[in-house]
Amino acid sequence: MSQPPFKIPVNTWNFSNSSFQKYRYKLPIFPYLKLGKAERGLCGGMVFSALDYYYSNKSIPEIKSLNINDKDQIFRYIVKRLFDSFEIKSVLTYYYLQLPIVKENTLNKHTSKQLDKILSKLKKEIPVPVTLILVKTYNPDRLGENHQVVLTQIHTLREELIEIKVYDPNYPKTERILSIYLKNKIPTHIEMNGDRVYALHSIKYKAKAV
Repeated sequence: MSQPPFKIPVNTWNFSNSSFQKYRYKLPIFPYLKLGKAERGLCGGMVFSALDYYYSNKSIPEIKSLNINDKDQIFRYIVKRLFDSFEIKSVLTYYYLQLPIVKENTLNKHTSKQLDKILSKLKKEIPVPVTLILVKTYNPDRLGENHQVVLTQIHTLREELIEIKVYDPNYPKTERILSIYLKNKIPTHIEMNGDRVYALHSIKYKAKAV
């Protein structure tokens, strides 16, 4: 039996990643150190965990808000999956892409290569987790201002414009649109609901049973 399409109203969390309280949580790799910052968001963990429930054919928990507490099972699971989403090679790529010195032409070519893989999966109704590069800075501490989302379905596919439906953890149960404008098959401008995106990079995801 084939996997049903990933549906934003059905397969995503019912709380927002953008409004977590200040809380220092334990890091999975250093369980005795409370250095995590919940207020910076858990988008990578929300993306991976939503996909885990989807591929496990299980309903995602219907909770209206996340209990920000190291003793909460769901919170700890999302934190664990957040760190699973941080593949070292990819994080280094994100930092490179956000550097102000990197030319727009380089960003466009990077996104173009990523699009080939992304569109191939979306045409097969396979959801694709990606990182959106949203800042231009040399400061590595601002890596967290980039954003993880799930590309779920092709909305428009033309020579000059690709529009893709998006699960954005900052907007629960809301379908957003990533718009990619092209010239000669190379992206020239990317935005999501009017907000500028400098580049995108697909994330290596490995399903985990829940």
